[in-house]
Amino acid sequence: MISIIKQEKGSAYLSAAGKLGVDTAPELRETLELLSADTCEVIIDAEELQYISSAGLRELLILKKRLPKDGRIRILNAREPVCEVFRFTGFDQFVEVEPVREDYLQGKEYYSFKTMLRQKARERQDAPVIWYNEETFTWGELEKYSQIVAWDLSRLGVKKGSHVGICGKNTLNWVVTFFAIQKLGAIAMLLNVQQKPSEINILTEIGDMEFFCYGDIPMMEKDEAYLEKVMSGGIRACYDFGKNLCCESRKEEYPPIAGLFDEPVEADDPCVFLFTSGSTGRPKGIMHSAYGLLNSAYALGHRLRMTPEDKSYVVLPLYHILGFMDSFIVVLVSGGMIYIAPDTHTQSMLEIISRHRCTVLHCVPTLILAMVNNPEFSRYDLTCIRASMLGGAPMASSQMEMVQNMLPDNHFISGYGLSEMAPVCCTEYVDSREHILSSVGHPLPCAEALVLDPATGRPCGPGETGELVLRGVNMMLCYYKLDIDRQSIDGEGWLHTDDLVTMDEDGYLHFRGRIKELIIRGGENIMPNEVAAALVTHPQVRDVKVMGVPHEILGEEVAACVIPAEGQNPDPEDLRKYLEDRLAPFKIPVYYVFYPEFPLLANGKIDWISLKKDMLEQLSGR
Repeated sequence: MISIIKQEKGSAYLSAAGKLGVDTAPELRETLELLSADTCEVIIDAEELQYISSAGLRELLILKKRLPKDGRIRILNAREPVCEVFRFTGFDQFVEVEPVREDYLQGKEYYSFKTMLRQKARERQDAPVIWYNEETFTWGELEKYSQIVAWDLSRLGVKKGSHVGICGKNTLNWVVTFFAIQKLGAIAMLLNVQQKPSEINILTEIGDMEFFCYGDIPMMEKDEAYLEKVMSGGIRACYDFGKNLCCESRKEEYPPIAGLFDEPVEADDPCVFLFTSGSTGRPKGIMHSAYGLLNSAYALGHRLRMTPEDKSYVVLPLYHILGFMDSFIVVLVSGGMIYIAPDTHTQSMLEIISRHRCTVLHCVPTLILAMVNNPEFSRYDLTCIRASMLGGAPMASSQMEMVQNMLPDNHFISGYGLSEMAPVCCTEYVDSREHILSSVGHPLPCAEALVLDPATGRPCGPGETGELVLRGVNMMLCYYKLDIDRQSIDGEGWLHTDDLVTMDEDGYLHFRGRIKELIIRGGENIMPNEVAAALVTHPQVRDVKVMGVPHEILGEEVAACVIPAEGQNPDPEDLRKYLEDRLAPFKIPVYYVFYPEFPLLANGKIDWISLKKDMLEQLSGR
């Protein structure tokens, strides 16, 4: 099977899957006949292509003859059987064949973060890797500074297997401290910088945290007893990586300790500890290995076409899985460079991305929407951005279309992941607008996905809504010290997500909501995202979140939290009438509560608990 994904500026992007042979040669020819007359370059993504026979090669030869003399045919992501055919037939003289990197497909990236850093520092000693606070730092410097911090931590008692919290804003020192923890074979527990001491005490109890590394924590400026309160939860020692790591002044400390910490750290040892947000209850501790995280990063980097020339603007918090994996680890394993944002102000984003020509920007929908709505947006040249993966929350089709129009040179990637397993899937680099608008892509090679009927546990057919279950090398080890019956991994090794999706015939997943967010009104199942997607198209609505509220007779009723468009004051009755032609009557919200903005968690997601609590309080007063 071969299909055209898009055509633009003399180039055509195609996708090939299955086997291209005698049976499929007519289909291939028909597809190639649809190419524009001015096409001079054909790019075929062969990641899903298993084999190509002589009939398929013959059609490519005919295509080559039709192109201009200097025209090109490029085969990307070709697996070894396909590469072999091109080699022994001599067809590699007519087409440019780029083999797929089998390392991530077969899980060959078997090393720890400690070994990764050492190899990168040896191979790319003077290559820049981090930009922060108007300074650039190399791989060699990252290796040296993390060795110095590892020495500091070892003297505090940190050793292999220690549980070490790391809490602070995104800085160079945060990155250095993370690698220092990895050098010692300890486990880095990534902590939300906005949490109060009482919340950190809970995480200390849940995760048996022994050490607390901290940097710039805004809450410390308001609470002089902050550290004392954190220590009261059972922490053995604290380490101020903002104060103790002054790079220039400590360089001379490196030579005497350069040979320390040579003990091997296994790739599959637990090394990163994340916590669920707690927005739906008590947080859970999630343990990951470098083997899972790095292979996942290589897989995503391959799909995003990451290269050592890429520059990633890191604005998402590194303690969150989306920021940690997509903006940070994926770029490092690809050999690129990260630019650590000084803050989350959209003005800073526009200025730094434009000035340094950053090529990659991964973020949550709320942030990129805020950036393109900045009044100064048109003053900056953002044509440098080539790829943006959006995750963490769904975006309405109208919003995505608007953002694509504002950044037409950007390849938007829709994706899906969760703290327990990330990333899971995403759209292709050259996918159609329809795929990007309607789906979260298909699984990466390191992940498997099934859609199961929540009631029967049986696999769903194409287009049928069910629970997404996952399996793969990038899945968490477990929830730390959680009872066996509360572990989300079943006896077959599948992780149950509680997320509702459909899978189409091409394997693309379409997010429908969460099982726990599903509204059941008088026996009718209502997807909140479906209602929100219809309501947000109203010209007076900027954003909307739909929830179920208790009802004595129906069980639940539908309510909408609405952020009006700028300068607008929508009338609830007008909104109801607007939805009458778009939704079944039982899906139309009965209640409407208006907000200037929604409360957010530190990771950029909506704070559902606070929003629903406030909404219920407002409705109870009516």
